[in-house]
Amino acid sequence: MKTFGDSYNTAAYSDIQNQVLRATDLMRSSVKSDEYHLLLFLLLLKRDGLIGVILSDINNDFDSHSFDLLTEFKDRLRRKEGWWTQFYQVYEPIVSKFNVFEFGELLNTVNSLEQSTLLYYFTDIFDDLLYKFSNLQGRYSGEYIQPQELGRLVSQLVELPENANIYNPFAGLASYGVFTKSYREYCGQEINLITWAIGSLRLIAHSKEDKSWFLLGDSIRNWNPSGEKYDLVISNPPFGLRLSSDYKDQFHDFRTIEQFFIRK
Repeated sequence: MKTFGDSYNTAAYSDIQNQVLRATDLMRSSVKSDEYHLLLFLLLLKRDGLIGVILSDINNDFDSHSFDLLTEFKDRLRRKEGWWTQFYQVYEPIVSKFNVFEFGELLNTVNSLEQSTLLYYFTDIFDDLLYKFSNLQGRYSGEYIQPQELGRLVSQLVELPENANIYNPFAGLASYGVFTKSYREYCGQEINLITWAIGSLRLIAHSKEDKSWFLLGDSIRNWNPSGEKYDLVISNPPFGLRLSSDYKDQFHDFRTIEQFFIRK
């Protein structure tokens, strides 16, 4: 992340923040606030140039405006292969809630973001927006997203070799994968599909995807699925949350998730 002592142009950052917030406003009449994370997905598509490519392809293929932008965008995104492919099932239903005009306005607003400024401040913009959306949900807790200060502090307190392997069960939004500076491989595991998708996008936003393995799975029933030995096993599970009755047959000795984690 950039800091204000690192050639930080507050005016440029403020301008792009305002544009991003305008994009957020454009979603209000179409989707619920817990679906605003669609914008994080679109920002990554914009960062990597895909929105511009798709819009250019659509404009080249149609002589007039008598086409359904919403349908064309979904279809072309589905047919192109890349990091976004694994998230299509998460975001296609959200995109489908827009009408053609509203989605076109949202897409053009995101695509109009100045590319060099977006690239320079991307991780700041992404995480700022993520925390704003989290606050809207009132979900500023360990089971969803960890406060930045806590994530950085814990990551700094842990001394690891440069080639360390990290296992992060109950990973939430992959804060430890983002804030830990040096590791060879980070393996995170998250059971909730939406949280997994956003956490995966966050690792991509911070350019950590090449050395990260972020799994959609149950950290209780499928603990350490690779069977590897790790230099660090770290987590911030939802403290005080009792194990559901679904686990009693196999894990009757544990009452809460943190008790399970500590004894593991």
